Amino acid sequence: MQQVLRLRKKQRSARSTDAQEARLAKSSTANAALQNEFNDSRTKTNGSKYVMVNMQRIAIPSLCALSLALFALAPAHAQEATTTHGDESHASKSAVPQDAPAEVRELVPADSKLIFYKATGSTDGSDAVAVMERQKKNASDPDITSGQRPLLVLRKIDGVFKEVARNDRVIACSVCGATFEDPFDRELTTLTPGHIHIEHNYGGRQVSSFIYNFSYNAATKQWRVTDAVSTWFDNLGEGAKHVDKVPLPTSGLLADFDPRWRAPVFWNALVVNDQAQTFSMIIGERDPVSLEKSMQESCQSSGNCRVLFKQANGCLALAKDSSGVFYAASSQKKKALKEVASEALNECNEGGKGSCKVIRHDCSWGW
Repeated sequence: MQQVLRLRKKQRSARSTDAQEARLAKSSTANAALQNEFNDSRTKTNGSKYVMVNMQRIAIPSLCALSLALFALAPAHAQEATTTHGDESHASKSAVPQDAPAEVRELVPADSKLIFYKATGSTDGSDAVAVMERQKKNASDPDITSGQRPLLVLRKIDGVFKEVARNDRVIACSVCGATFEDPFDRELTTLTPGHIHIEHNYGGRQVSSFIYNFSYNAATKQWRVTDAVSTWFDNLGEGAKHVDKVPLPTSGLLADFDPRWRAPVFWNALVVNDQAQTFSMIIGERDPVSLEKSMQESCQSSGNCRVLFKQANGCLALAKDSSGVFYAASSQKKKALKEVASEALNECNEGGKGSCKVIRHDCSWGW
């Protein structure tokens, strides 16, 4: 981990020392916790894809799968989750900027709020950037993952800031990080005359960052993409540093740049063998093909089985009565662990024989 911190400090030495030290301290703590979490998983699984607990097969990604995770391709290619974090809430880290002038605040639609604003000055010719965030009408509504955060580039003309460029894709959504957290780094996103520097930190078990630079072309009066790179470290952040180019638009314009931010999707399934009274709860596969493979492996080794649930993201729970009959519940909400456990237990109490208990409940929380 010290290697990672030293390399990151060199990379960003020209920026704010206080902001960088705060970020590195946070990153160090988070990645240390993830390392311990992985070590615990490694001890339990001994490199196997499944671990037997009271003759019940619980799916856990193998060490091989972990070591092959490559975040350099694009933010859309998130990897599998291996742990459950209960009812945690990954809220957006949005602080409303207080210094935005009236003409900028007036650009914010009724269904949105201003989450970021910076300007190079207050005289004509000054540059400014603003990031808006569309809000859900109800807390229970699905997360907004497409076009949630428009980036506005403004220039002061005749005493007021006016929009000169816009991009609805360059800023990641509030749940587009590896563990559904907000990857947009406000502290390390900077603006100087004619230049915009935007950073995202992807999180998860890979130390990953995405850096985009834009410059103003005075001759054409256009904002253009200067460069875009992803930086990541393998071996859970302890290994070699990798830098990969992010594809640029053929036009070269900021307005056309699409780094392909997507909310991660992890696939889960619950398979049971009623005769043998065994089950397999598969959490956090990276795609439907991998999920099907894990399900087939489970059924082949345990004999006849049936699929109770197969879904993207969310939580699963399984209860069993004293006669060995299974009762299950699921939800695609990210923080429904207690909810699905209670639902499975209620199903068992209503239709089961004898006493009931929840024998397994888990959620996919990212990688």
